[in-house]
This record gives sequence, structure tokens and C-alpha cells, in this order.
Amino acid sequence: QRACDFSAAYIDVIIHESLRGDESLLQEDYGKFSWLAAMGACNSNEFAKGIEYLSAYINSDDIENKAKAYYYMAMCYDKIDDPQYARKVLEQGLALFPDDMQMLARIINILEKTIGKSEEDDALLQRYVAKALQFKPNDENLLSIQGQLYELAGMYEQSIGVYARLKEIRPQAPEFSRHLAENNYNAAVACVHKLQELQSLDGKKDKKETKRLNELAGSYFTEAAGLFNQLMLKDGWNIKYAYPIAYAYSYLGDD
Repeated sequence: QRACDFSAAYIDVIIHESLRGDESLLQEDYGKFSWLAAMGACNSNEFAKGIEYLSAYINSDDIENKAKAYYYMAMCYDKIDDPQYARKVLEQGLALFPDDMQMLARIINILEKTIGKSEEDDALLQRYVAKALQFKPNDENLLSIQGQLYELAGMYEQSIGVYARLKEIRPQAPEFSRHLAENNYNAAVACVHKLQELQSLDGKKDKKETKRLNELAGSYFTEAAGLFNQLMLKDGWNIKYAYPIAYAYSYLGDD
């Protein structure tokens, strides 16, 4: 702790407003002292000071802890209830260290809290999740976020693929079966809507496309009905599954 206190005093002198322009004080150990001072401040819950020292470290020539510095600075901003700046710092850090899992996990955690509120943020979150999955391909939380994002974007086929993978990882999890059922059902309904659009084009009916969409909708409805039936049996014949099952069987001609 004494080393941290000494480092803090040293850095305070250097970054004091009246001495900022004096480059003669910027010795080669400036980065190391900045890092020690930052860690001391963070461990003492002095997060505003921590941000100041981490900023000094990031602006130094020392690179040993550069990625960690961005991570800890974001943590400090979180602690002083400034998630927007925490996110900005993480974006800056990830631009330099795109494979850093600590920063990826933290920015995913921040963006996950606002899923569905901004298409731009959802697209950014999808990019970070895809990157994190390169290192943790079977991570249930990452896959669940990816599936949810695909679902919100109406990309049902991709969402089905993600939840099918999750079901392989944990076959007994009812939430994965439910998402699979819902996405198959929504994919089928999307096909039906496209069919209706085709039928409204007088004299321009595409028989090949109509057949393809009919078969695709049937395949999705068949899968959805089977999954909803399984869920209904496990969930005490919950009435919420009755309508999608009835609609699917009606489309399939099995009344």
C-alpha cells in the first residue's frame, strides 16, 4: 500500500494542473507509477481518482497493462454510475485489443441490459457476441443473447439454429424448447405472409416460389406443433400453447 501511496503522490505532482505542460517531469517510470497509483485507488474504492490515474497510464508509453487499464477504467465508471462512459472506454479499448475477453464480457453485459431499445446497439452487441463466441463457442449465455437478437430482428432461421445448438448442450432445458417452438412458428407465419403477398400480385404468380414457401411453412409448422405439444404435456396442458398448435394443424390440414 505504501508503494501505491508513493506512486499516487508522484503522479499527482505530474498531472497537477499547473505542471501539465512540464515534460521534464515525465520520467520513464511514469507509466509504472501511474499503474500502481491506479490499482491503489481502485482497491481503496476511490474510483474518480482511479480514472485519473488510469488515464495517465493509458497516455504513457508503458504497454504491459494497457488492455487491463481500459477494463479497470470502465469498471470505475460503472462504480460512479456512468455506464455510457464505461461503454465508450470499452469501445476504445476493444478497437485496440479486439480479442480481450474481459472487455468483451463487460461491454456485452452493458449492452445486454438495453436489448431491443436500439437497432444500432443490438447490431453492435451481435458483433461483440459473435467475437466472444469465437473463444467460447458453447457458452450458454452468449448463445442465448445471440438467439434473442436474431429473434428480435426477425431472423428466425438463424435463431432456430442457435436454440437448436443450445438444446443439444442442455436437452432438458424447457426455455430452449420454447424458443425453438416459437421461432419455428414465427418462421412459418412469415412464410404465410409472403405467400399472401404473392397471391395479391394479379397475373404475376410465381408457382415455383409459391410451392417453395408452402413446403417451408409446412416444415416449420410441423416442427413447431411437435415442440408445442411436448411443452404442453410438460407444463400441465397450459392453454397458451393451444392457439399456435391449432393454427399449425389447421395450415397442415390436420383439423
